[in-house]
Amino acid sequence: MVEIGSEIERDTSGRFMPGHSGNPAGKLPATRNRKTALMAALREGEARRRRGW
Repeated sequence: MVEIGSEIERDTSGRFMPGHSGNPAGKLPATRNRKTALMAALREGEARRRRGW
């Protein structure tokens, strides 16, 4: 396992301190929510079915 940095602060119970994320890099730009991706896939399948593909 690669340690990204030891500057991540946690309290005595191991929880992250306020203002310090467990994912400092954050989410990638334009990353879609799982529900959004699922709904788009279902809509695409519905459109293909209506067109007869």
